[in-house]
Amino acid sequence: MDHILANSWRPASLSDVVGQETTVGALKNALGQNILHHCYIFTGIRGVGKTSLARLFAQGLNCEKGLTSTPCGKCPSCLGIKAGNDLDCYEIDAASRTKVEETLKILELANYPPTRSRYKIFLIDEVHMLSNHSFNALLKTLEQPPEYVKFLLATTDVFRIPDTVRSRCIEFQLSPISKPSLIDHLSLICDKEKYTYETSALDLIAMQASGSLRDAITHLQSIMTSTTNGSITVDLVESSLGILPESFFGTLFESLSHNDSKAIEALLDKVGTQSINHLSVIDQFINYLGQNLKASSADTQSHNWIQIALLTKRDFNFYPNAKIAFEIMVMRMLVFKPNFSSQSNQSSSKELNENQIEVKKKIPNTQLVDQKILIENQEDWLNFSNKLSLEGFAKQIIEHSVFKTQREKVIHVTIDVKHKPIVLKRHIEKINESIKTFGFTAIEIVCSENIQADHIKDLKEKKEEEITIKENKEVRKHQLFKKISEHLDVELV
Repeated sequence: MDHILANSWRPASLSDVVGQETTVGALKNALGQNILHHCYIFTGIRGVGKTSLARLFAQGLNCEKGLTSTPCGKCPSCLGIKAGNDLDCYEIDAASRTKVEETLKILELANYPPTRSRYKIFLIDEVHMLSNHSFNALLKTLEQPPEYVKFLLATTDVFRIPDTVRSRCIEFQLSPISKPSLIDHLSLICDKEKYTYETSALDLIAMQASGSLRDAITHLQSIMTSTTNGSITVDLVESSLGILPESFFGTLFESLSHNDSKAIEALLDKVGTQSINHLSVIDQFINYLGQNLKASSADTQSHNWIQIALLTKRDFNFYPNAKIAFEIMVMRMLVFKPNFSSQSNQSSSKELNENQIEVKKKIPNTQLVDQKILIENQEDWLNFSNKLSLEGFAKQIIEHSVFKTQREKVIHVTIDVKHKPIVLKRHIEKINESIKTFGFTAIEIVCSENIQADHIKDLKEKKEEEITIKENKEVRKHQLFKKISEHLDVELV
């Protein structure tokens, strides 16, 4: 077995590429019918075959056999491109050559025809890492390229490539590899390398790879080095990758649903002694909740828990360690429940008799609310605007406005002139309808160039911080957190 299994299992031909049938078909047609463009972009997540496809396409362009979709793989050009040292195929890592000076040195080679091959090929990997000046230099060559020059660009972030460059290229979006294709390829590798395996074990590896074939093969090699009897089992995969069985998440889900803090405490104590990858475990639980939502899209709890898990991943680096991050995530899921007040309001509204409804209809909206609302500053305006039932552009106008004054029942605000295109009559009418329910008659909006946008942002951040502090206080009160904090000597941040 090669030291790096992913390298030894790189596709040797276009037909060997896994999971990219559409792109492979297009490249074969281009080579077979001699319909060639001067620049191609291969984009997609890591490990789906971008660089491999570019190399195979380069072999098809310069193979001594002729322009072909089935290069021989034995001539000096094919062997040189495969090894990365061909005289007429320059493979460049843009991540280490971002400066414009280095790009100009490379592009200067485009002025000279190929030494022995049909085309002079520039294969630029991670091209999105080039600087803006480098892209401008590349653009000059792309606008009027010599007939013998071909550019093959690979990137994981195509949106960082300027549109002026993208518009001059043929772009291939490589899709993540499907789980069945990953499992089939992993089973083929196991058979060739003479390892026995459980299909469910390969399924776990494919799930952790998240559509990346290279990641799947790397995980497989890691597991192969861990086995002593040449057998790949579910238990071995879970211990090697630091993940937990699906039964754990089923139990966790049930315990959270029934608000069973003792059962959750027992689960956390059990996994606390295991060596697991907590970030992968969080991903596993998100996947489990996602599958649960497919079965019941109205499951409000799962929506809430997924949001808590995603926030934990976002703030993962701020926790003292991964174990605490996972445990606090579970505690938040236990403490914070969705608000079902809307359902209770609906049921209570049904109890109103016809007489009560008729009376309510006769009372104007302005008499159903507090008439003594007083807005004196931006913070008061921010609190009041949160009560308004607005959406779309009407809501954006309010969010970007700065309070000036309140005269009798008219509110006066200003908004930056750059937002003037959305300050339309129909949007102002919607705002007026909303504020009238609070006793006001109208809003006056003036566009200005000197708006304190930073002040608005600071107030919003202050409100968010107050909410976070309130939530943390609730967590600290919980019995489970008290026990963990005493045991681990940690503090909630």
